[in-house]
Amino acid sequence: MTAQMQHERPFLRDADPHESQPEARRFVGQTGEVRRLVAEILRYLVKALPGQTVLHGDAELVIAEALNNIEEHGYSAAHGMPVQVTLSVLEKIVQVETRDFGVPMPGLTVPPIHRPDAGVSRDQLPEGGFGWYLIHNLAPNPVYRRCGNMNLLSFDLPIGGTER
Repeated sequence: MTAQMQHERPFLRDADPHESQPEARRFVGQTGEVRRLVAEILRYLVKALPGQTVLHGDAELVIAEALNNIEEHGYSAAHGMPVQVTLSVLEKIVQVETRDFGVPMPGLTVPPIHRPDAGVSRDQLPEGGFGWYLIHNLAPNPVYRRCGNMNLLSFDLPIGGTER
């Protein structure tokens, strides 16, 4: 067993129905299957919070960006690496936490907001670099922690937002 595989074991399991937070739902996947994992999460949110179209759209964008960052930067685009997303549906927010064993974030902190330059033509816009801007704007105050060899990113998505 490789060192990486030994570190995967803490969360590669389904949610325990006897956990102290019954409203928490755990989703486990691997890099290379971000679309499947996001679709599974959205199916759950549509059932848990029907009619919350703004939340569903925001959740899809923010969770997809977070998972893509894990895959592209934390695991350097390696397929088959473990990721976990835990959702807790509360009265006014959905708390989201991602966990992975990728490399730590630079500076051990969430990147600052980098506002895209609206003064350039569309064909001059960079290909990437907008993910953290979206995350900060749709889920204000994301929190990052490094616990041993695990990255934990948490953020809140408001329930009942207004249509944009």
